[in-house]
Amino acid sequence: LYIQQKQYQKTVDALAKVGNLSSLNADDRYHLGVAFVGLNNPAAAQPQLLMAISLAPDRIPPAYLQLHNVDIALNKVSEGIAVLEDFVRIFPNDPNRKLVEARIKQLNDLVKKPQPWH
Repeated sequence: LYIQQKQYQKTVDALAKVGNLSSLNADDRYHLGVAFVGLNNPAAAQPQLLMAISLAPDRIPPAYLQLHNVDIALNKVSEGIAVLEDFVRIFPNDPNRKLVEARIKQLNDLVKKPQPWH
């Protein structure tokens, strides 16, 4: 509910309390990561999104997209590309597939180093 209302700090606070009582599941980790993104804290979001993916690798497609955005914000372009490649492999029928494939191509073109003879 807090996420939907963009009350990110309340999301973090509530999930921190839950985390003290029991371990957070993949959905909790995803929501915590989204909350940190909303608070403009990609460094805190990254481990939460990674944990969400590791706990449920084939269940939360948006976790991959959020992690990609976090990686880019942290200037980790190679990791961001790899996350999108995983997304395409794991979720071949996702409606965002074409956009993700275009983003992969765009980023790969961007990071290609110029050849010394050019």
